Amino acid sequence: MPLLQQIIEPKKLLLVWQKIDRNEAGQLRSGHRHVVGELSRRTDGQVVLHYFSNDPDFQAAQQKGFEGYPAFGIEQETHETNVMDAFQRRLPPESRADFDDYLTYHGIDPAVRKRLSPFALLGYTGAKLPGDGFSLVHSFEGVEGPCELITELAGFRHNNGMQSFQTTGAQGFLGKHVTFAKEPENPVDNDAVKVTLSDTGALIGYVNRAQRHAFGHWLDQHRQVEGTIQRLNGKLDRPDLLLHVNVH
Repeated sequence: MPLLQQIIEPKKLLLVWQKIDRNEAGQLRSGHRHVVGELSRRTDGQVVLHYFSNDPDFQAAQQKGFEGYPAFGIEQETHETNVMDAFQRRLPPESRADFDDYLTYHGIDPAVRKRLSPFALLGYTGAKLPGDGFSLVHSFEGVEGPCELITELAGFRHNNGMQSFQTTGAQGFLGKHVTFAKEPENPVDNDAVKVTLSDTGALIGYVNRAQRHAFGHWLDQHRQVEGTIQRLNGKLDRPDLLLHVNVH
């Protein structure tokens, strides 16, 4: 599995939330992801949380039960106190014996760890915890390249990708090359960036909402955007697909 070498320190991280509940069998299941806010660093280094209260995606999340990140209520749009402390608790302590394993699981070469601030580590790992529905996403806003990232594909289980996956199996899917292209005619999102298998042209999903603007910019600027299927998470009947992306 290729590990990330070209690390880009983020200017901001997007806060993403999805509703987590249980099916009739008691198994956890997750819903649509919503971008509900952002963490940004001021010039003095302080991290600020700002909710996108007027954004339709935020309001859609509210309708599904979103009440804000714990300790940072949505009745206040911007929070400036103890924000980094609260979110850094989502990371395991570096003193853990398996911390290097944690890094490599997220595609990060432990050799570049010293170049990663805690803020960047939140973005490159996603900082997910079981069952609370929150994650952080490095948006790569303003990044021209070169850069690398691991990104989770959106809509994989609802496109031809799932059919291809069921035909070839996990091992036959891993390592496949993918192609990115803007899809302005998309009826749901005219900023959509579709992802297809390079060998067959089959649509397998879309770049997630939190990073689609960066990918769209790279494609508009004729950057070389290469992707391979790096990992499959979850169960075989509900897999999540992660891509290793290299932007030249």
